[in-house]
Amino acid sequence: MRLRLTFLALTTLLLCSVQPHRTHMPLPRYVLWAWERPEDLRFLDPKIAGVAYLAATLDIQPDGTLHPHYRQQPLRLGEGTAKIPVVRIETRNSYLVPPVNSVVEILLAIARSNHAQALQIDYDARASEHGFYSAILRGLQTDTDIPVSVTALASWCEQDTWLTHEPIVEATPMLFRMGPGETKNMTLRTGPCMSSVGLSTDEDWPEHRPRGLREDARMYIFNPDPWTAEDWNEILQEAKEWR
Repeated sequence: MRLRLTFLALTTLLLCSVQPHRTHMPLPRYVLWAWERPEDLRFLDPKIAGVAYLAATLDIQPDGTLHPHYRQQPLRLGEGTAKIPVVRIETRNSYLVPPVNSVVEILLAIARSNHAQALQIDYDARASEHGFYSAILRGLQTDTDIPVSVTALASWCEQDTWLTHEPIVEATPMLFRMGPGETKNMTLRTGPCMSSVGLSTDEDWPEHRPRGLREDARMYIFNPDPWTAEDWNEILQEAKEWR
């Protein structure tokens, strides 16, 4: 059984006065995800697309020790390309919850060292971890004005609306690699989920945009293979025609 935040910590958290991050990120309409592999994205027009790249994976050990694994592969970007470091958080089935401030310090160090326009967190938190995740997000709000984005399971955007009052600028519903019971034909019911969407080049996109998705929503696009200019031009055309 996973260890949770103590009742006292959760009570303190709920009593805190939390103001949301600013609701706008100065980023292009399209953002390419670049995972842990060599990527040369100098072909991108910075007025059209930015890059969200895996900067680190933060591995939480069973004893609560934090092991950050930083990006090892080269990433080449053209001048002026907006960049968003992504930090993946991974946990075990059972672990000691580490001090929230230690997690926040690592996340802030990554954002600042990469001169980020925003920070994105990729954490498939179980229901028992929502309190821990919330404490991290609120800790980030206290210590920085860098906009914070998160990736979101589809269920967080349609059924479980726990992200509604979190201090984030957006929660991107991941409409690929979906789990049992999840559907791409969904209705977005959580406010932070309505301003962006995550899609992949190797899976069919929903026939229509999810209900509730804003017309000017940002599109994050994942490619399981290294990006090429040809791939991007094809996907960009598809993205512009998606209705």
